[in-house]
Amino acid sequence: MKFTLVTEALPPALVPVLLIQKYLLKAEPLVGVYAPARTLEYEGMLMREWEHYDEDTDTYYRHPGFYERIMNEYEDFEFVPVEECCPVIAWAEIPEFNGMGV
Repeated sequence: MKFTLVTEALPPALVPVLLIQKYLLKAEPLVGVYAPARTLEYEGMLMREWEHYDEDTDTYYRHPGFYERIMNEYEDFEFVPVEECCPVIAWAEIPEFNGMGV
């Protein structure tokens, strides 16, 4: 697996990747996405969670940046912003897993 520093290149927009987040003195992995400006829609109610409103399409967009991608059956939280105090420092493509025999 090859990691890319975010200072060298950003991952493709909204594609789940393995992110490495600087947390205190450690590097913590998480699955997440990079969202450029006006690409990740927001459907919630908190005004601080969105950055841009498009009047033509009546669409709210989240702030640009990195988001942890949480996948669960309830989808209570699908995209959680990565805090600035614990920045993403690198990313890698998630390798394909073929071990299930499905």
